[in-house]
Amino acid sequence: MAGLEQSLFQLKFTAKQLNRQAAKAAKEETQEKAKTKKALTQGNNDIAQLYAQNAIRKSNERVNLLRLASRIDAVASRVQTAVTMRSVTGNMSQVIRGMDKALQTMNLERISLVMDKFENQFEDLDASTNYYESATNNVNALTTPQEEVDELMNQIADEAGIEMKQGLNETKVDIATPPAANTISEEKEDKTTATRSMGPRGAATSLNAVRTKVSLPDLDWDFGALEPHISGQINEIHYTKHHNTYVNGYNTAIEQHAEAKSKGEVKKTIELQKAINFNGGGYTNHCLFWKNLAPSKQGGGEPPASDSDLAKAIEAQYGSLDNLISVTNGKLAGIQGSGWAFLVKNKDAGGVLDVVTTANQDTVTGPLVPLVAIDAWEHAYYLQYQNVKADYFKAIWNVINWKEAEKRFLVN
Repeated sequence: MAGLEQSLFQLKFTAKQLNRQAAKAAKEETQEKAKTKKALTQGNNDIAQLYAQNAIRKSNERVNLLRLASRIDAVASRVQTAVTMRSVTGNMSQVIRGMDKALQTMNLERISLVMDKFENQFEDLDASTNYYESATNNVNALTTPQEEVDELMNQIADEAGIEMKQGLNETKVDIATPPAANTISEEKEDKTTATRSMGPRGAATSLNAVRTKVSLPDLDWDFGALEPHISGQINEIHYTKHHNTYVNGYNTAIEQHAEAKSKGEVKKTIELQKAINFNGGGYTNHCLFWKNLAPSKQGGGEPPASDSDLAKAIEAQYGSLDNLISVTNGKLAGIQGSGWAFLVKNKDAGGVLDVVTTANQDTVTGPLVPLVAIDAWEHAYYLQYQNVKADYFKAIWNVINWKEAEKRFLVN
């Protein structure tokens, strides 16, 4: 096995091992959460806190393993490209030599055969490129801890319809907690501004908290302002129909959830929590989506200022903005079905940048601060780009509002 192939094998093997360890940590995290639920059911809050701490540690372990596996996978992708290009270059050289000989003899049949082989080489290259791009960029979101241990216990109790004993909040443990799968949470904020916030207080709210209804945010530009990159028709339908559906869905779900909870309907409460998570995520993600878009006259498409902290971070980690865009587009292409891609800042890792993807309307949480959000649902592009979503991924960077991203990078 040649040097590059050997390196590629080792990288892929290591990434696979890390993913297995992450899956094991996720399983253990689920087990600890189940123990937490059982302890809460029995009224053993102190024991429940210990299990909750274990769940948090396993969540941190899982996230770190997945992040490392993702980085190794990215390196493997580059090595794979080098291996593929080396093979293609060798094949092309053979084709060119065959063409020279065919032209010298003016053998039309031979020239035709050589041209067929030449075209096949490009088809093989396209197929290889698409396969490796899909295989290496299908990275799911890394949801991470956010609230305190007692809030994790509140969340588990809320989902299971368990009435907790008073006095839980008297014991604070300074450890962050991972949200349950597909839950939505965000930074604590004043309730008076909740209707214009970047998202509702999702499943991580405490038992006594009152969920606030949300409404559509105001846009900073007209529907047609992003043309020709995103059509006015798409923006109008996207905003007035799709985003508004998530607003109405969330508001309806929290009303029904409160009613079901007051009646002690545990099963219905749990089912409605799923609707809250889905619609709340759709609301939250779209609020950020609109803010990180802008027409050219408002700075859309202009790269971050070269002396800004965000520009320096991009340069340090990705080498250039173009490289970051390439990485992001690759991960967008790897999304199976519908989802989102986020450029995030990890507050728990010294503010490093990362590109993560989520399925459906899941959103990033915890120490991951979203700087840029890109909608990969078909409703975001199909009327204009139809099934060529790669063109949409390229075009949207012409209207990305990097000034907004810079603000979020500094504030958070």
